[in-house]
Amino acid sequence: MNNDFFKLALITGASSGLGLALAKHLSEKGISLLITGRDRDRLSVLAGSLPNAVEFFPLDLSCGRQELIELIRCKTPDLVINNAGFGLYGPALMHTTTAQMEILEINAAAAIEITLEAARALHLRQKTGTILNVSSTAGELPIPTMALYSASKACLTSFSRSFDAEMRPYGIRILASLPGPIATEFAARASNNGFVQRSRFALKKEFVAECIWKQIQRKKAVQIIDWRNRMGLIILKCLPRILTEKLVQIGLRKRYTDKPLF
Repeated sequence: MNNDFFKLALITGASSGLGLALAKHLSEKGISLLITGRDRDRLSVLAGSLPNAVEFFPLDLSCGRQELIELIRCKTPDLVINNAGFGLYGPALMHTTTAQMEILEINAAAAIEITLEAARALHLRQKTGTILNVSSTAGELPIPTMALYSASKACLTSFSRSFDAEMRPYGIRILASLPGPIATEFAARASNNGFVQRSRFALKKEFVAECIWKQIQRKKAVQIIDWRNRMGLIILKCLPRILTEKLVQIGLRKRYTDKPLF
């Protein structure tokens, strides 16, 4: 299917996982891409494999975003997907405060700053466009042993809902997509024991990329991806909170190895 609307898309966290799948998916729709990530080599390989015009910019969103902000102001992409993000399994005090604050910086602060600047650039040029923030179903519940991750995603979803209402009259949409577990490298990075996400409930990244594209086309403000995640959330929200917390902790327990609390 050819794309007849979006001309230029920016994707963060495009060097692996869902970001890579999104880059391939959008490129197949005929959209030119700006892609960012921390792995220069992976970005270079990806850029060389895609059929449409691609520019790549290696950067770490936790410490240097000004170059990207200037790029947004200059290029004014009409589609922005904030996909970069990570988490850590284990009790909050098992990790350094610096590591925990980096989760908040990338998952929430960076995504929000990019969203604000992208919307401002579109509005100043009197252009319409869409900004989609990849959030998570984890933001819909308390998640002990992933406290900062769930908090950062709750922040991102809430901001997206509110900012979308502000920008909708100008033809600029701010969407939030909430997948559950995806079969990517996320789990291996989040754990300290090499855990690999092999659950039959883990979604394929290509499937999630297709769902996100459909959400963008439909301009659906918030979407929980996959019916199993929607049903799971309904059930967990109906349970007493203490039981929900215990079930979450049991489900995550094998994903990390105990370390002394700092």
